[in-house]
Amino acid sequence: MERDRDVSVGPDGGRRVLRLKRFVDGKWSTEIVRDAAVIRAYIRRRQIIEDETTGADTLAPTGDIDRDARAKKRCAHVH
Repeated sequence: MERDRDVSVGPDGGRRVLRLKRFVDGKWSTEIVRDAAVIRAYIRRRQIIEDETTGADTLAPTGDIDRDARAKKRCAHVH
């Protein structure tokens, strides 16, 4: 299963919308999530997965303050 995600501001201008695109059984399906708590939980979990799958030797500054802080914290725990 392949996944793609986009987070954007919804049509009402203030609410975030998470669009999940999944490739399952040879077809793409799209799911729209509008619940802020679900979006936060999903993004937090995806960040954990990405952090776990990224090797410490491949980490480099990305310019994203949050991602760089997580990587720095992870490197501190590894050594």
